[in-house]
Amino acid sequence: MLSCLRIMPASPQAEALVQLARKRRILDRAGCARLRILLAERGVVNQTTARDFLEKARLLPVGPAQQLLQHVPPPEGMALGPYRVLAHLADGGMGSVWLAVRDPALTSAMPTPTPAPTPAPTPNAGSASVRRSGEWAQARPLPEPDRLVVVKTMKGQFAGLDEVRRRFNRECRYMAEINHPSVVGILDHGGTEDGTLYMVLEFVETGDLKELVEQSGALPEAMALSFVHQVADALDEAHRRRLIHRDIKPANIFASPEGTCKLADFGIARSTSAERTQLTMEGTLVGSPAYMSPEQVMADKDLDIRSDLYALGCVLYYCLTGKEPYKGRLQEVLHAHRTAPIPDPRAGRPEITAKAAGIVQKLMAKKREERFQVPSELRTAIADALAALGTGGAAVPAMPAQTLDRTITCDLLAEDKPPGSTSDSHPTVKVGADGAADVGATMAVSAGEWGAAAAGVMTSVVQTPAPVATAPQPPPGESLQGDFSRALQAPWIALVGDGCHILLYARRQVTLGKLCEAPVDICLRKHPTTAFRDDCLRISRQHLQLRMDAPSGRLLLGDLGSGNGTVLDGSPLPANSPHAIEPGSDHRLMVAGALNLTLRAHARQGEALTALAGASGQPGDCGLDCQLPFDNAVISRPDNRPGMAYALVLRRLRIGGGTAELALPQASGAPAELALFAGRWIWRPGGGAWQPLSDGLAIEAGGKRLKARAGGYDIFQTES
Repeated sequence: MLSCLRIMPASPQAEALVQLARKRRILDRAGCARLRILLAERGVVNQTTARDFLEKARLLPVGPAQQLLQHVPPPEGMALGPYRVLAHLADGGMGSVWLAVRDPALTSAMPTPTPAPTPAPTPNAGSASVRRSGEWAQARPLPEPDRLVVVKTMKGQFAGLDEVRRRFNRECRYMAEINHPSVVGILDHGGTEDGTLYMVLEFVETGDLKELVEQSGALPEAMALSFVHQVADALDEAHRRRLIHRDIKPANIFASPEGTCKLADFGIARSTSAERTQLTMEGTLVGSPAYMSPEQVMADKDLDIRSDLYALGCVLYYCLTGKEPYKGRLQEVLHAHRTAPIPDPRAGRPEITAKAAGIVQKLMAKKREERFQVPSELRTAIADALAALGTGGAAVPAMPAQTLDRTITCDLLAEDKPPGSTSDSHPTVKVGADGAADVGATMAVSAGEWGAAAAGVMTSVVQTPAPVATAPQPPPGESLQGDFSRALQAPWIALVGDGCHILLYARRQVTLGKLCEAPVDICLRKHPTTAFRDDCLRISRQHLQLRMDAPSGRLLLGDLGSGNGTVLDGSPLPANSPHAIEPGSDHRLMVAGALNLTLRAHARQGEALTALAGASGQPGDCGLDCQLPFDNAVISRPDNRPGMAYALVLRRLRIGGGTAELALPQASGAPAELALFAGRWIWRPGGGAWQPLSDGLAIEAGGKRLKARAGGYDIFQTES
């Protein structure tokens, strides 16, 4: 059945091939989506079946198939310690990057680790036995089997050099020290008997920021600021540990169209401690010229975190304009960093706000004493700029969807076609802005751009404009009374009054932690904070995340690698391993052993509302006009400040007493219903026509009077 293709999980080997095709740019996003379906259909699960698919199936053009085949290990396989290599991602001057999974069979064959250093290179070039090096590695559990990971290797001829080995081990140590949700995590490291050193890193499926900008052009201002805010938060942790990255650039920042990012590659990081070991020869130029601070250009031996902040300013300029700040030959670029005027991002994009342009100017000041002095100062400035943009200082929505749906088609094997189908019928694969594929109904197509190259396969890439049709009619009784343009159009709002502080988020994802600024959405504090200071300190700045995963239809709760953990229904929540929340029952959360929360999700009631009389506009990410499987998810605080509650309003929510999904303390009487339509907030008192929820409007909910306003971080700081 065609619907099976939509939900069939890809094997690690198949997913490695898809990521190989994407990261090496062998196929575009539509092609990668098609490849994923074909691999699942043909049952590609290991190197042998992968090579058979690429050599014999003839379902891809010869060129892409041969390119992919060059980067798949030989049939006998390849291992790096307990990791089975699935694909070769990239080469560098001193090593390579691979996609791999941990193989329990290889793990069990490993010798018992000892504290001795990794052995020197030996003639046994084919040996793959390993000794894990470093106390942190031996104490840390290995990645789950079949979990896709990235393995960076250092070639044996370099790994035998003492300085190179020290640098490699230093990078492992630095990455292990910075356990932060906005930093790519290191999972393991070690060395093989042939002298090859390797480190195992968290696999981040998204491309890097450079790739995102190249594909999408200059980013929306709020998204660019949010990315830089997340990197600044990572740098704040590095600064706390007296580290500087020295190679901040778009290619070292993994970024998703959904607005999240992670900083990678601490290969040339350095400690600012006076007791540091100097591995770089004095006067040596290290880093990426397009993003070097003036002092880094001069090979200053006393670099500090302000050098990274300058580079981050260059990154922000790149995100806002799609261009690097200075162009020219190498020496011209280096000279410009020292002497040229700071470029204004508004020169090419006049709509950029003065606040964002001012942040670029201050970050890229030639004199370091004129820049932001520490990352926390930058985070504050960005939160202010985001608030001025109407985001409330919070994380930003995903990239806007493409105006045209991209549709690709692929032929099924003859024996797999549905009964009654013709040779000209092909499953339609709709590919979203993030490259995710969805298999729909069949359609008749002619041979497309891959058709001549792939024998027996007819494919097509189609640009499908939105159909012209009459306006949809609202269901009977569904209408809005009042001026819809006055309705709040904020990503989060607050309802305050009668001892209640209710925060409602029109988002598919929220981050919770003790940080009272972006990228945290819900600031978790125990009140009064003066009495519960120690409990507040136990909660991590970015502690956990709740998100609606639309492709899978699941609501996921994940701990973001917090220092003191999260307990869900009596069991510890594994770090960075989201757990699916089932609707209809209460889930108990203990955050850092300090704060009790209750989480309850409510499944969708009714179908998407395609029209609402008296209201108009394009559907937002959340609302009655969205076909999401959940209506809302409510988080309450039963033991501390019960008058405060939070909710993801994915479609709609009832507030008040009785049957309300979000129950207010001592509430009685009919609940109020709130919802979103076309990205704006609406409400109704227990049925009847909807009304716009405007700023300052007081509504009745369960006998309580609540005033609506746009969300702001100040509400978390009130003690009553």
